[in-house]
This record gives sequence, structure tokens and C-alpha cells, in this order.
Amino acid sequence: MIGSLLSMSPTGTVPMEMSLLIGCGCVRALASLHRLGYIHRSVSPYSFSYANPLSYDILEARILITDLSSVLPYPCKPRPFVPFIGTLRYSSVRAHRGHEQGPSDDIISVIYMVAELISGRLPWRSVFSQQRVCELKCQFHSAIEFKRLPKEIRHLYRTMYLTISQTPIDYKYIIEQFQKSIQRHFPDTKRELPDWATLPMAED
Repeated sequence: MIGSLLSMSPTGTVPMEMSLLIGCGCVRALASLHRLGYIHRSVSPYSFSYANPLSYDILEARILITDLSSVLPYPCKPRPFVPFIGTLRYSSVRAHRGHEQGPSDDIISVIYMVAELISGRLPWRSVFSQQRVCELKCQFHSAIEFKRLPKEIRHLYRTMYLTISQTPIDYKYIIEQFQKSIQRHFPDTKRELPDWATLPMAED
């Protein structure tokens, strides 16, 4: 699972290029789910797996969704109040506030995942009050973990944050933002995984 990568890394972080490729791969997987008429609602690093042997190409284009326990048909008629569904760490502000989720909320969760992979933590990692976690997510734009994200992903986060939940989203545009950030930061096309990511223990 993607969730195993942080524990495998000797620094407790994942290189930015690798993290962005993971984000791109997760968006591709979610786009397929959304096109089938479902939203995930519980996106986390433990919702996705990758094929072995691990490679950058696999991370970018062959990540699989392995947990579909919280999926909901989309679009759906908005309810006046929606019980909290998702993970405290990765759910969107909209989910915390009891609003209907949509495709943009799944993408926001992916961005939280990428921020955690790059920084090793999220600002609310040790917070267990749902209200306080929601407050910290509302302030995420000022957190160091947000500022470490490439500008393309920061802009994407703001766009998804302002998108009405049931509004369709442009997956081509979203994937392009990940690809642009990779190309800008890592113009060298020669890619090599860190040694720890290629060890046998990396296999799921």
C-alpha cells in the first residue's frame, strides 16, 4: 500500500518527485472511479496499492484503489446533513462540516496525502478532535506543509477547495498540474527510485 512508504523511508519522508507521481497516479485511479458514477469519500494512503516491482511508471499510471468500502453513487441528491464519512486525517473540510461530498473532495484528500508524503506529517497529525482538525484544515494554506508543495499543487488545492461538491472536475487539467510541477522541479528525465523503495519489504 502507499501507506507503507513513509514507514519504509529512513527519513520519514518521500522524495518530492516520487510523491507527486503518487498523487498523479491516485488522481488517475479516482478519475476512473468517478467516471463509473461513484465517489470514494475515504481517500487515504491505505486506499491504494501499487504493482511490483515498483517503478516510477507504475506510480504514475498503475496505482490501484483497494478499499471501496465508503463509495457513494455520484451525482446524488444533496442531503441537508451528511454524517461524517471518511478519515479524520485526509477528509475535506466539506466532509467535516456535514456537507455532501463530490469528486473535488477526493482530490483534496489526495493533496493532503501528497503533502504528508513530502513533509512526513500534516499539521493535525496528533489532533483527535474533529472540530479542531477542521479548523486546522481551514488554515492549511498558511502551514509549512502547504508551502512545501509546488505552486501548481497549491493552486490546484485552492481550486478544488472552492469547487462546489457536485460539480464535475477536469481530470486532464488536474493531472497536468502534477506533471507540470514534476517537469519544473525535475527536468532530468532519468528517474531512479530511492534504494529503500526497491527493497523486497516494499512489496505488498
